[in-house]
Amino acid sequence: RVSGRLYAFTKESLRLARHVAEYRNAGYEDVNAGKLMYPYLKNIQDKRYIEILRLLNIDSVKEKNKPNLFMDAYHLLTAEKAGCRYFLTTDSPILNQFSCQPMKAISPCILAKELGVISA
Repeated sequence: RVSGRLYAFTKESLRLARHVAEYRNAGYEDVNAGKLMYPYLKNIQDKRYIEILRLLNIDSVKEKNKPNLFMDAYHLLTAEKAGCRYFLTTDSPILNQFSCQPMKAISPCILAKELGVISA
């Protein structure tokens, strides 16, 4: 069962993803989803989202890089709200800050080792 708040996040995400696809289909290949969604993402008032931004040190990030960090925080938030136990990433700040959170960030290499795909 999906909560109303998660549904609202998901519905808005899909709407914005359609905009990104429309831009790309119109020939704007260099469209950056983070930049396109930034006006929406910076206005999210969810307590956990704000905490995730703080964990990612948003205040120390240059303005030009903030859209991508807000997008990272949004991905983390929606994964948590969906009940994911793991978040697969190669992003070092996320791996460092979310190794002991309710949802654990894990690298593909570590996941492969834990699944026995590659030897330790």
